[in-house]
Amino acid sequence: MLINFGTNYSRCSIIFDLNGNYGINNANMFITSSNNWNGVVHFPNGITWARLNAYTRESSMMAFDSSVQFPNSVTSLSNCFSNRAIFNKNVTIPSGVTNLHSLFSNCRNFNQNIQIPNSVIIANSMFSGCANLNQNIQIPSNVTGVYSMFSSCSKLDQNIQIPSNVTNTTYMFQGCDHLNQNIQIPSNVTGVPYMFSSCSKLNQNIQIPSNVTNAAGMFDGCANLNQNIQIPSGVIEITSMFGRCTNLNQNIMIPNIVKGMNRAFQTCYKLNQNIQIPSGVTSAEYIFESCSILNQNIQIPSGVKSTTGMFTNCYNLNQNIQIPSGVTNALNMFGNCMNLNQNIQIPNSVVLMRGMFEHCVNLNQNIYVTANVRNSSVVGSYLFRNCNNLSNVTICAGMPNNSLIGAFRFNNAQSLNIWTDATTAANLITTRCIQANNANTQVAAQILPTWDVIDNGYYNALYNVYIYTNTVFPS
Repeated sequence: MLINFGTNYSRCSIIFDLNGNYGINNANMFITSSNNWNGVVHFPNGITWARLNAYTRESSMMAFDSSVQFPNSVTSLSNCFSNRAIFNKNVTIPSGVTNLHSLFSNCRNFNQNIQIPNSVIIANSMFSGCANLNQNIQIPSNVTGVYSMFSSCSKLDQNIQIPSNVTNTTYMFQGCDHLNQNIQIPSNVTGVPYMFSSCSKLNQNIQIPSNVTNAAGMFDGCANLNQNIQIPSGVIEITSMFGRCTNLNQNIMIPNIVKGMNRAFQTCYKLNQNIQIPSGVTSAEYIFESCSILNQNIQIPSGVKSTTGMFTNCYNLNQNIQIPSGVTNALNMFGNCMNLNQNIQIPNSVVLMRGMFEHCVNLNQNIYVTANVRNSSVVGSYLFRNCNNLSNVTICAGMPNNSLIGAFRFNNAQSLNIWTDATTAANLITTRCIQANNANTQVAAQILPTWDVIDNGYYNALYNVYIYTNTVFPS
């Protein structure tokens, strides 16, 4: 059946309701019909923008799979077939169209070799979510907008040619699970954020143009990637660039001007390279988190202020990492570094230490807890939780109540010596860090048993805790 609206309109939206009724919407005009909509939809002459629409997400329009014809007057097909889950018809796009934004977005069944006219400028999200698409789509030279153009096209494995006018390829192939092509990026491109994110089969030495400044998340989730990618000297941002590249083990050279590097190699399970962090980086959060075989003496630049989670879950790490004097935040820095047994020097600038050595089961060093930790409540909680071999800890004078809640919870050590002043010793015993009976905090005191009431009062496994309040601490 042919749906043909002959009246001239500047904008036209064919609207279908749950019962399959259709109509035409232009400003305040709406005409309904009880006829079924399956057949050929022919938009009226004179319109410049056309799309299919539906009242609700549950609408039967998701099952729309009819042919559609557009007049030559149309210049925009933005969102025209968006969310038509089973739609798979070869659409002829008029030669004057300039905007194809989200034209087939989330048409999961769609797999047609669409001819894009030379007039098109915007193709952002054009095929986003077309899970079945695997066509070598030709992108005309006038196109400048390709943001998320093929994102989540999970079956796509074509060497798509990107026009030279394009300057930003953000999310262009994100989620293309089967893609393994050496895509050529034009020289004018300056931003490639998340361009190949979650392309799990990609293993190509992609050449990044010299004009690129932002490469954040470019290969995030490329599980198969193991190439020595050359990062141009002008790149400033590489946050999450190689995150979740679980097969990567390359000595990637980081440009000197890089500022943003958080999570750059997060979850690179096979990475064991001495990556050089540029001097301009101020935050090193989660850079090597879950690099499980990493065992390199990584140099942290002097300007870094935060090392939160930097080496969390680096199970193999056993290096004396030097923490710069300006670091204030070291939350979970070495959490779950099970092989770590180094005398890590914590600078006085550090304020936040929660979980810094949590689950470092092999750690047996006299760690010094710095003075500035006392400036905020519970900032040192879980600091040494489950450090089974820890035998000596020095805590700065004047630690207030609650600052180390749960710091020694689940320590299975046979004996733990805590060196501090009398006031801090009293606070450790009377607060939730350590609770015990018959403790004499003025002299060395055996405390048996110890009990940590944080997290619903689970018992600590410590057998003997000695708190020393000597003025001279052990070296």
